[in-house]
Amino acid sequence: GKYDALTDDYCVFARGESFRRHFTEMVGTNSLELLQQSKPRLDKPLSRLVRTPDVSALPAFEVPIADMVPSLLTAKRSSRPFEATDMVLCLRRAVQSTEKTIEHAEKLIDQGCHGTAIFGSTGQAQLISISEKIDFLNHLTKSKYQEKFIIGTGLNSLGETINLMNISSSLNFKKFLIMPPSFYKFGDKDVINYYTKIINANPESEIILYNFEKLCGYKFTAECVQELVKRFPKQIIGVKDSSYNLFENLKIDNFSVLPGSESKLLKGLNLGCSGIITATCNITSTLARKVYDDFCGKKEQTNNQKLCDIRNIFEKYNLISALHSYYSRTNSI
Repeated sequence: GKYDALTDDYCVFARGESFRRHFTEMVGTNSLELLQQSKPRLDKPLSRLVRTPDVSALPAFEVPIADMVPSLLTAKRSSRPFEATDMVLCLRRAVQSTEKTIEHAEKLIDQGCHGTAIFGSTGQAQLISISEKIDFLNHLTKSKYQEKFIIGTGLNSLGETINLMNISSSLNFKKFLIMPPSFYKFGDKDVINYYTKIINANPESEIILYNFEKLCGYKFTAECVQELVKRFPKQIIGVKDSSYNLFENLKIDNFSVLPGSESKLLKGLNLGCSGIITATCNITSTLARKVYDDFCGKKEQTNNQKLCDIRNIFEKYNLISALHSYYSRTNSI
């Protein structure tokens, strides 16, 4: 059931030459000669090594730490040989991180969120490699809430975006949150062309446009969104508005407008918005759902001010870093 990424170099299970190829990809091609000299012999699949309790029994690789990519290793740089235990510890940490991320996403849904966006800006999608994203998606298929996840692409390359969407679709993830490419300047015509190419390659996908000028340099106009929905009414299903130039005035039938902040939730609902997609719902999910439910039930609002106050506190800092710092106090991974 595993998807072997975009090339044959990505191996989920590995023995012999496959292990060397996988290991080399992780630490860099400069280590290939050293690996050939060390001739590691493993008699267990990589997935089992990660869970091996007695790692001291695994063989050592005579590869100097100085020749490895520092971020791969849990040990400090030294002249001692690189042992299999180091790689096992690194891989175990990666597995634990994946499991905890999925547990967190499921907990947010249990606490009131209608769904969870994976690989968004708070999830630091731009910093996660394609192979890591694919590996994570393979694990995410096991979640009881698979149909409630929206997959962010977090990529500037059109080709890589299409490939990741193809892989996601093959794993039965159909909903996507997609921001236009960052860094370069372009206009509405270019953005329409960009999403047209994506939809032509993935006609079964459902896409939420991500409007966040601060991150990508482009701000959606109402005219651009309307034109995209006109061309692709089945594929363009909503917009996350973190630039806040759309949610007050954009009105399209069967289309979700979702501001990017709790402070806009109640106002947005009164204007006809569908809800919010927001970073700080990682903390405020229960409160946000209460505000939403009270609005739908036409009840007195008793929690909205507290919800906005929490958002305002985080906005005094680098918001994404503040959220990660907050959770790092109870989760060191």
